[in-house]
Amino acid sequence: MQKPKYEIGDRVKHYKYGKGTILGNYHKRGEYYYWHIQYDNNAFGYNTEQSLKLISNSLKPYIEFTKVKYKYNPNYGDDRICKCGHPYYRHFDSYEDNYPCGCKYCDCDTFEEEIK
Repeated sequence: MQKPKYEIGDRVKHYKYGKGTILGNYHKRGEYYYWHIQYDNNAFGYNTEQSLKLISNSLKPYIEFTKVKYKYNPNYGDDRICKCGHPYYRHFDSYEDNYPCGCKYCDCDTFEEEIK
């Protein structure tokens, strides 16, 4: 089976609709691969590989990771109560730059506000 020419994230140009970015997975119908594309004018299309021309590919020399960091939010409100029954500020270590250590008084790992 022939492999598809493009990858998600590739920039392509359609002869009629212009430039866009491949958003979705390909689907094979018959002998053609079809791709979901968002064009620069915010229109969406579903086009065959034969009607597209590669502008630039999504391959980069490095894989990029985004690490989520959780920190104490002073605007959230220290008096809010977690499902574990303890206040918001007790889920952070004030001696370690308010690192989110989990509740200091029980096994609760993350703050989830109690809904009344």
